[in-house]
Amino acid sequence: MSSKRILLVDDIEMNLVIVQEMLHDWNLELVSARNGKEAVQQTGCQKFDLILMDIQMPVLNGMEATSVIRMDLSNPNCRVPIIAISANANESERISYLEAGMNDVLAKPFTADELYMVIAGYMQIPVPEIPFLHSSDQPMTKGLQAEIDLTYLLRIGRDNRAFVGMMLHSFRDSASEITGEMEQALEKQDWHTTARLVHKLKFALHVMGAGSLDEEVKWLETNTRQQSQDNDRELLSRTGAFINTIKELHRHTCELIDSGEWS
Repeated sequence: MSSKRILLVDDIEMNLVIVQEMLHDWNLELVSARNGKEAVQQTGCQKFDLILMDIQMPVLNGMEATSVIRMDLSNPNCRVPIIAISANANESERISYLEAGMNDVLAKPFTADELYMVIAGYMQIPVPEIPFLHSSDQPMTKGLQAEIDLTYLLRIGRDNRAFVGMMLHSFRDSASEITGEMEQALEKQDWHTTARLVHKLKFALHVMGAGSLDEEVKWLETNTRQQSQDNDRELLSRTGAFINTIKELHRHTCELIDSGEWS
């Protein structure tokens, strides 16, 4: 019997690898796309059983891609379940995702169990018994600032240190790139770009065990989108402090890589 096929759509490589690793023990064929345009192209030439679609992506976002897929009746996936993967999943946003043609919403950060239940429900397949991943798979944070806890990655990677090493390299590169862009955006007080970059880091920080920053990420996302003169000073201060914290996480990540323990 041929395996079920899932299309994973996300512009952040680290997110794709984490989901792929979560589904490692399932008998599934996983195909990835890096933006909505690639997703539309993939769905136009091959059949999938489920699509996991990120929302905020370049070129074509998740809602736009879903609308294109749904409206093209010649697309072999025009009726395939599409699950929105989003860190913004309040009630109004959920409604907009459903109106765009998506079937359900999985809020980031999500646990392995939450991902499993969504996939099993829509694909009508049993959830494999993977005790290593079940129960509490939330990262255990060690501090309020720049602390990394690899508990989550070790659990997802089944104690595979090479996998953790790959994730450390991925986070190191992403953090370096994003903090550079954030500094430029902060200098220009470009809050739209700042909000996009903070959102881009959200899931990565969670899987790196820096979940103690969740509340600060949430505050920055909300206030950079609703920026006004009344909160300019606080926004400048807290964004600068957040950038410095990410730089510390980057430094800590480099130290872990240089230790040679994760290769």
